[in-house]
Amino acid sequence: MSETLLIRLASHAHQPMFWWLFSADDRLLFSGEVPDAATLASLQEYASGNQVIALVPACDLVLRSVNLPGRLTHKTRNALPFLLEDEVVEDPARLHVAVLAHESPSVHLAAVEHTLMQEWLRWLDEAGLQASRMLPDVLALPQTVGGYRWSLDKQHLIRESRWQGMVLEDELIACLPTTQVSGWQTTTQTLPLRAVHLPPVTLLQGTYRPQRNKSGSFGVWRTPVYLLVASLVMVLATRGLESLSVSHQQSALQEQMTDVYRQAFPGSKPVSDPWFAFKEKMEGRNSQFLPLARTLDSVLPATVRVQTLQFDAAQKELQAQLSGTSAIALQAIEQRIPAGFSLRVTEENTKLGTVTVYLNRKPQRQKENRLAMSHLEQMKAQLAQMQSEIGQKTAISQPVTNMADVMTRTTSLAHLPAPQVMQNDNALEIKYATPVPFTSLANWLQTLEVQYGIVPQQVELTDKGQGNVQADRVVLSGRSRS
Repeated sequence: MSETLLIRLASHAHQPMFWWLFSADDRLLFSGEVPDAATLASLQEYASGNQVIALVPACDLVLRSVNLPGRLTHKTRNALPFLLEDEVVEDPARLHVAVLAHESPSVHLAAVEHTLMQEWLRWLDEAGLQASRMLPDVLALPQTVGGYRWSLDKQHLIRESRWQGMVLEDELIACLPTTQVSGWQTTTQTLPLRAVHLPPVTLLQGTYRPQRNKSGSFGVWRTPVYLLVASLVMVLATRGLESLSVSHQQSALQEQMTDVYRQAFPGSKPVSDPWFAFKEKMEGRNSQFLPLARTLDSVLPATVRVQTLQFDAAQKELQAQLSGTSAIALQAIEQRIPAGFSLRVTEENTKLGTVTVYLNRKPQRQKENRLAMSHLEQMKAQLAQMQSEIGQKTAISQPVTNMADVMTRTTSLAHLPAPQVMQNDNALEIKYATPVPFTSLANWLQTLEVQYGIVPQQVELTDKGQGNVQADRVVLSGRSRS
């Protein structure tokens, strides 16, 4: 193939789609735009005898890197969608997950709904076009330090790193801090989007892998027969082996899950269900306050300030009073909320220009596809998730028996004044007489959680300006011995 045709598909069939034809030495020969998916057939003359690469909008995909120790086997590949279940709203069974790269222990993934993947391929098929590869559009931009931004129509394509990027609309770009936008490199080059920038991977994996065409009557008839016979033999052999080995596999998986549980929680009592015990302990040792506070901070435009923060672990919800808000700013905040989180806006005060918002994590649903999975497949997915989570968590070797002593030792190291401390059963309530730096307070709370298993149960903070907050109430508790 001497030339390459790049086709940038749209999110919906009625939207315009762009195309570029490059020579073998990366010179732009022709370019254009078709009004919708129905007119893609007009590109057949440029596709004939050439390589066709389909680019799809990164805003329709989830680009994530997960921690997965060990080799990437067929079993762990089957479990990849469930590692993203906290990142996406959709049922993982409805996602097509492609591996972009495996740089142990990191695995770089791209996830997209099967329905959208099938729709893109249907557009190409109905147009008489066959793509040899399909990739996120942002990966066709140059890779630079700090990121690269290029405008296409009314969208901004941003490549943040080798495997990460996003697509933002004009109105969202306007709401971002100037320092963040200016950090993305731009160029006067007419077309920075090139096939040579694409990594040698594709979204067309698994069931979407392109099929090679066979020629000749003998090959046409022989291959299906051989495949049919081989399939029958494999099915019969597989069923026979599974009936003999399934109990052994379950026992081996149970032992591995028990080992992982003991590794994460040394000194714990023996348990009959390591998966249930693991999830219960992981949820009990994690504070929701810091992830919620950092998530809220990451989505706020520069013009919006937090006046007060309130958190209650029992409600698993962060309440914040914001000032400097507008309809556009609120819309930008709602659109930037990551998957797995939920935001609701209430109690607008137009006179004071403030608004109260509530942020929480979406509850994990019992996935319908888990019911259809065999017990063995469920155990494989559970083991993969346990291995992934302990790769990102620090084990707490011993529970804390004297929280007051820990607080005394760690407060000075965090450059915080000594607080007023009140003991209440297994919890401590602390207050500060004067405002303290929020960054120092957050780092101290993180140290207590990671190193000692002490987590916030209730938090009430008031902004005092210049990065300082008044800690009106902070209630801490430690996890008990198992």
